[in-house]
Amino acid sequence: MKRRDFLKLGALSAASLQAKELDGAAQALFDKQSGLSANKFGPFYVRTIAGRVVETEPFEGDACPNELNNALLDHIQNESRVKYPFVRKSFLADPNNPKPELRGKEEFVRVSWDEAIKLSAKILKENFDKYGAEAIYGQVYQWGSLGKVGHSQKTAKRLLNVLGGYVNELGGYSYGAATVILPHVTGSIDPTLAPTKWEAILKNAKTIVFWGTNPVVSNKIAIGVPLHNSYKYYDEIRKKGESGEMKIYSVDVYHNESARYFGAKYLEVVPCTDTAMMIGMCNYLFEKGLYSKEFIEKYTVGFDKFKEYMLGTKDGVNKNLAWASKICGVSELELAKFSEDLAKNDSVIVSGYAIQRQDHGEMAYWALVTLNAMLGHIGKEGCGFVTNDGMHKNADESFIAPKLAAFETKVPQKFIDSGLVPKTKGYELPNSRLIDALLSPGKEITRNGKSYKLPKIRVMFNANGSTFTRHPETNRAIKAMQKVSAIITCEPFWTSTAKFSDIVLPAALECERTDIEMANSTSEYLFAIKPLVKPFGESKSDFEIARLIAKEWGREEAFSEGKSELWRR
Repeated sequence: MKRRDFLKLGALSAASLQAKELDGAAQALFDKQSGLSANKFGPFYVRTIAGRVVETEPFEGDACPNELNNALLDHIQNESRVKYPFVRKSFLADPNNPKPELRGKEEFVRVSWDEAIKLSAKILKENFDKYGAEAIYGQVYQWGSLGKVGHSQKTAKRLLNVLGGYVNELGGYSYGAATVILPHVTGSIDPTLAPTKWEAILKNAKTIVFWGTNPVVSNKIAIGVPLHNSYKYYDEIRKKGESGEMKIYSVDVYHNESARYFGAKYLEVVPCTDTAMMIGMCNYLFEKGLYSKEFIEKYTVGFDKFKEYMLGTKDGVNKNLAWASKICGVSELELAKFSEDLAKNDSVIVSGYAIQRQDHGEMAYWALVTLNAMLGHIGKEGCGFVTNDGMHKNADESFIAPKLAAFETKVPQKFIDSGLVPKTKGYELPNSRLIDALLSPGKEITRNGKSYKLPKIRVMFNANGSTFTRHPETNRAIKAMQKVSAIITCEPFWTSTAKFSDIVLPAALECERTDIEMANSTSEYLFAIKPLVKPFGESKSDFEIARLIAKEWGREEAFSEGKSELWRR
């Protein structure tokens, strides 16, 4: 080849290469997409180029868009994501000799989806067939993801019911003590499920107390898709506080963000002493004649017994402000002034979940209702107490629109009647007693007046939550979770529980799968959640993972009813 011809060929090749690069850049522009998505941080628009998130934009219906969604790219493509199915080395070598003492220490081995599904299905079925539903624990909490079809809590429960039954969690860590005690005290849980609206509070209350709550931070997220309507009311509360129209208090263990935002009078309380503080305040109201005798006599029962305890008639301990101050750390003078402000002004106490997350946590809410009864503000518009400020229900409007049903966790009766799914009895376990069950199976316990026998759990199926994250006494939990034969975790991230598992199945995030969801506690918006990016690594949706395990048992039809993830044939 002549040199001139060679140079011509080189020039043509370079031009061709540049054209291909330009074509690639142009193609990337054509690959630019935009779509609406939603998660527990709120609704948002996602912009992608060539299948990669480049930015997020607020949804116009979100009153206070959550900045956490600005980090969506980091959330998706994070080194803590589970990229492939993994099995712990010793467990893979011999599931019958799993060496549980190596959990959390030993390396994981990457396996194919086929191998991971077969092994998971085998472990679950063998233990169910040999020991029954008592042997399978479904750690399927509500906070991990959302969706009416692909919510990991729903798909996992349906899967374990297709197996034939399992040990189901009873109650919750978030609000567990409150949901048990309040119906006994107020007669119903309804006041907490439909709390006083912020409009009424702003219109009528002269004093507002944020007790054990940090709403400016905690209400950035929700169980469903939050629209953050509370924040416009927080701004109005702050302005009323600045103008002197409203007195604002914060009772907490630290000077939190909400207290600083509202410019609230801060009362620092020793952790887990809220009950003592409230009882001391009740005592002060009684002794000073500041309590509503009319309300107590007309709308309550049992005050005589409480009065005996409060005054120390039987035990000789007068639970006055001096007694309370030594326990809670708030001075007698501050407690007296606080009590008088609540009694002399129309007031509302907005309590978070924190005060009932302690030993005998139900007593804190019982004391809260008692204090409000003595103040006499219960029943007045915008006054009294609120115990559910973490669900956005104080601000969200309810619309007359049909509610969207969620994926049913129960197996249709026809599959049981046909013999495809065994007819068995599931078990219930108070969720805070999981560690007790693992360490002391067979022990008798009581909850809300009912007796329970702790089951002998052999396999844990985890989805949508991390036991180590939410359960106290981590070292005790580690010891307990070494007692089970197998731990299977379906999870997008390498959580502490995932790292302590035997089998880890990578689950897709909301923006990587198909689903549908409503605005939190309303029917104002219906969000069609579509996959905007490809699942990270080899991740699959929770629905697909559960379907594949059910298929391995020959029970796919009982799980999916022949429908796709869009829940249509």
